[in-house]
Amino acid sequence: MRHVALDLSATYRAAIRTSLPQAIVVVDHFHVVHLANKMLFTVRRRTTAEIQGRRGRATDPEWKARRRLLRNRENLTDDQFATMWNTLLDEGKIG
Repeated sequence: MRHVALDLSATYRAAIRTSLPQAIVVVDHFHVVHLANKMLFTVRRRTTAEIQGRRGRATDPEWKARRRLLRNRENLTDDQFATMWNTLLDEGKIG
């Protein structure tokens, strides 16, 4: 069985399906994480605009937490993780 690793481009996926119909398409870790971070950024911007009625500012809680949200858990100290997690929980339902 053959596997083809590629990014999430529909064009590439269509080309693989046409030229290698038996291949199993897999997505590499980098592109999955990149897409998740992009969606997180989009949701954060939209939520800030809806709640604040403006673009985010450095003083907004969601903007303060943004860098921590993009870091790996193993790169955060226990205090940094607890601060981020508790801040998000204290905000309650935001959208």
